[in-house]
Amino acid sequence: MTNDTTDFSWVEHFYSLFLSRDICILFGGGLLICAVEFAMWEKIFLPKELSLELIGFLLVSYFLGLAISELGDWFNILGEMKLPEGYQSFFLFIQDMTENYNDNVLNRYERYIFVMNAGKIVGLSSLFGAVVIIMFALIRFIFNTKIPTVEYILLVFSLLIYGAFMIFDSRKSYKIIRETQDSLAIEIKSKLG
Repeated sequence: MTNDTTDFSWVEHFYSLFLSRDICILFGGGLLICAVEFAMWEKIFLPKELSLELIGFLLVSYFLGLAISELGDWFNILGEMKLPEGYQSFFLFIQDMTENYNDNVLNRYERYIFVMNAGKIVGLSSLFGAVVIIMFALIRFIFNTKIPTVEYILLVFSLLIYGAFMIFDSRKSYKIIRETQDSLAIEIKSKLG
């Protein structure tokens, strides 16, 4: 059953299939880079203009964010990953979903995936950043007897609280995604007979 229910333009495809997911990866990696810079030099050095330095920062941020995402899967942050009921491949489910549902349903589904990815990647990055900052603060205290400033401590607590909240929120979004996938899969199978 082929049903042309999606009328996405190339811009909408780019946003929903690339930008909305990969922006989390890019931001998560950039957040960790900034946390490491702050931990080491108590300053953040961001590229100010379009240059090779900016391109390098974006590329390193992206690939670091991918590594963080994989670590999240490795640590099983979201819980057990399952295929939708009745499917042997996730790609077949996505194909059936795009053929059987309109843009509104697909956009809402993508929105939950974005929120889940943001929580997982940015949350983990925030927690890793806090750990790096704490480690450097301890090293400075032990070897230089330098006590962290109030701002330094507030930053660490902010990163810890934000990271924990984002991961908790991503787990909630993942649960909604799994329930939605199972419901859509059952409905698709009933439509196909």
